[in-house]
Amino acid sequence: MQVSQDSLVCIPIEVRNFNDLTTVQFSLNWNPSIFKFEGINPTGNLAGLTAGSFDLSLSDIGVLGINWQDTTGVTLPDGTAILELCLRAVGNREACTRIDISSSPNAFLVQSTQTGDRNLSLNPLHGENLYSRCDKSRFCIRCATYLCGI
Repeated sequence: MQVSQDSLVCIPIEVRNFNDLTTVQFSLNWNPSIFKFEGINPTGNLAGLTAGSFDLSLSDIGVLGINWQDTTGVTLPDGTAILELCLRAVGNREACTRIDISSSPNAFLVQSTQTGDRNLSLNPLHGENLYSRCDKSRFCIRCATYLCGI
């Protein structure tokens, strides 16, 4: 995805196989010298995902923690955007950064009503079609792979 210098871009974070989940925890990482953190927008599609669900303490160095919980279990349709990561292009023209769904600093944690405290696998997809590499047995989360200034 290409973004003009000083432009704001909001990147949707989408899910698949979000079935009866009670806990989802992960991190987003990017290069802050290329794209500056501007905000996080819960889409309203995931009840209980609020400002308190985000650890913004390291956002100035390109790190954002996400931790959501709901004891009753929530199911969402495949392809649902649960939040948007908003960044501003501040780097040199043609500079790119990867937006990583990672386990640093928040370790991957996915739990459901069916599995209790057992951690399910999380499959981070970086730019791929949400359906291309996500089998039915795994929770998947997707965002754009690269952002580049133009």
